[in-house]
Amino acid sequence: MNKQKIIEMAINAGFSISDEGEIQSPYVEGVDLSNLLKTFAKLVKDDYSKRHAQLWLKRIDDAVKAEREAIEKRVMELDETLATRVNVINKAIRTGEKNER
Repeated sequence: MNKQKIIEMAINAGFSISDEGEIQSPYVEGVDLSNLLKTFAKLVKDDYSKRHAQLWLKRIDDAVKAEREAIEKRVMELDETLATRVNVINKAIRTGEKNER
């Protein structure tokens, strides 16, 4: 999370920002600092949770993709083995040979 994202969340929580880009403390009569801080903390937590969830979703997606590729490779190997065995059987049927496997 960079400074700009923190400033954006502070603005969304109700804080004001100085001309220098610093978050200003809202010590103004009628402003509930407690609620502003709670809102800001929730925004930070939600942003972290979203980023954390996205990271795990990507890891899961990558793992599923790798597993699919491994299964596809194994199916292709089995398909080649089966095709070879079918060819041996067909040849044996045509020629009358017996294979001792």
